[in-house]
Amino acid sequence: MKKFLALLFVSVLFVSCDITGEEIGRLPINKLSIGYQHVFAKELTLDLKKGEEISIWSDMDVEFQGEIQTRFRVKVYKDKLPYDELDIDPFKSNFMMNEFSRTINGYTQTSFNAKNHVFTVKENGKYTFEGIYTPLDYSELRVHKAELVFKK
Repeated sequence: MKKFLALLFVSVLFVSCDITGEEIGRLPINKLSIGYQHVFAKELTLDLKKGEEISIWSDMDVEFQGEIQTRFRVKVYKDKLPYDELDIDPFKSNFMMNEFSRTINGYTQTSFNAKNHVFTVKENGKYTFEGIYTPLDYSELRVHKAELVFKK
């Protein structure tokens, strides 16, 4: 019985800990921005402290023909002033989870969560992240979900 209770306790402890960090915000872009006439920007403002490391993850569900190259383009403002620009490739990551991918006759369906970038806060302040999702080439691409997730 003691072994069962110990195992139950460890299981509950492990499940309650999110090894990827706590979500503190999300940019649900979910549409492609193409050219200057079709821009679908989303923004998120966070109150951040010096020394914090914010992991930026992509949460994706897309379909495409052949090869694609896409980017999240993110303008960062600190206290409403331009601060930085991020160029994030959602397919480039050293850590992926919940990955599903299927290719039939060159047509690919894929979904995943990927850690793409770490933003280190250099000064206290209100940081606004304004992002779009854009193709680098104009291959056939259908977006079901394209979101940036911010985690501490």
